[in-house]
Amino acid sequence: MVTINLTIVVQLGLFLLFLWALNKLVLQRVLRNLDARETALEQDAEAANADASAAQSLEAQYAAELTAARRAATVHFERERRAAMDDRNERLARARENGDQEVMAVSRDGQAQIQAQREQFGTLAQDVAEAMAQRLRVKGGGT
Repeated sequence: MVTINLTIVVQLGLFLLFLWALNKLVLQRVLRNLDARETALEQDAEAANADASAAQSLEAQYAAELTAARRAATVHFERERRAAMDDRNERLARARENGDQEVMAVSRDGQAQIQAQREQFGTLAQDVAEAMAQRLRVKGGGT
């Protein structure tokens, strides 16, 4: 059987004193640190969630701005392309018109030269005929 004597009571008192000192000096500090760490983790998780939602909203805003910029760039590109095509067509029309005018001028000059040659041909043919007749007369003894 177990007998309760002063040694057990002193040991029980010392053990309780040890538990109280351990609680005051170590466990409360560890528990405070654990509570602070848990609180910090919760705050970090909340901040991460807030940052994630902010990042999602920024990403959505970025996507919307990118889409708008692409649309604006497409509109601007098409407008500039149309302007360039109109300018090109206008230049081509002017070049064709100038080419047609030059062809007409060359054609008129050619016609004028042909007409001048035709007019000269009549007198030239007569001169050639007279020169041939004269040579024939000179060589043939002339009648």
